[in-house]
Amino acid sequence: MNVVLQILGGVAGGAAVGVVFAWAGRTLGTGLANGWGDLAGVVVGGAVGYLVGIAPGVAIVSRLRRLPGSAWLALGASLLTGVLIVAAAEPLRLNTIPSLLQAVFVVLPPIAAVFAFGRRGPATAG
Repeated sequence: MNVVLQILGGVAGGAAVGVVFAWAGRTLGTGLANGWGDLAGVVVGGAVGYLVGIAPGVAIVSRLRRLPGSAWLALGASLLTGVLIVAAAEPLRLNTIPSLLQAVFVVLPPIAAVFAFGRRGPATAG
């Protein structure tokens, strides 16, 4: 049950931060690229914001449930998973079905972030 709540928290956090980043991207891109800059800003800003926002969402739910973990590991896992999905979109033909690519982009990064959040680092001698 905790894992499901953490994943949902990651999706909610990603959505919230994604909206803010999309708005910022639209604002920064307005008037650029022959009028397409605002659209590009929304898409890129929303995607990056979603990936960045997953870690705080996972961390907040985890803290409320008193689960130990590292938000930094969750952030790294979320960003790495997003980069791997974008890189694998062409070879795996994910880009031919936009709804599949979107589903993979929404679902896999929070799952990776949750498992990275709960991972313990190497034990230190002491």
